[in-house]
Amino acid sequence: LTRLDGISVRDDHTLNIVKSLTGKNVSLVCDPTLLYDKSFYSNYVGRPKDQNYIFVYYFQRMPVDLERKIVNYAERKNLQIIVMGESMKSFTHREGFDPMLFLNRFANADLVVTNTFHGTLFSVIFEKQAIFNSNGKQKVRDIIERFGISDQDYAGCNSIESLFYNKIDYEVVRDKVDVFRKESKRFLAKYIGDERICQ
Repeated sequence: LTRLDGISVRDDHTLNIVKSLTGKNVSLVCDPTLLYDKSFYSNYVGRPKDQNYIFVYYFQRMPVDLERKIVNYAERKNLQIIVMGESMKSFTHREGFDPMLFLNRFANADLVVTNTFHGTLFSVIFEKQAIFNSNGKQKVRDIIERFGISDQDYAGCNSIESLFYNKIDYEVVRDKVDVFRKESKRFLAKYIGDERICQ
């Protein structure tokens, strides 16, 4: 690492670690998935929406109170619950992990619930109403703080109910994402030497 001219990381926690180990300047850049916007990923979404649903992309078991609220909200709003993984006990529609289906489910969801880094990023990319859980997930916390969507974080919230009704202002978020994306592309262009990256 100390012999590299440019070092980049995706989150503040890793930045502090690498900086302390190397003594070098370290650049914070976005995850490669965020280099592209919704229009790019829409080319790979596949089949159109066939139902209204909450998409749960969540690692490990979900807190019982959050799961209960999701089920109640789905019943009130007549929404299906679609889950990738084993995070919820009380649902019926469980799906395996598939990259194209992953994009499709994010693109068409009415609401996303996630505690994962890439789940958070794709919620932002597709500009979805979402509930995040950053508990024990520093990278998730970094993203929601960077883009000003911490109000949607289950960790430390006073009212779970409010998480379902707070509206994320994606006009504001989009501006912050654009700035971060451009800074990251400039870093790549500088060290790879190809200005087309910034286009």
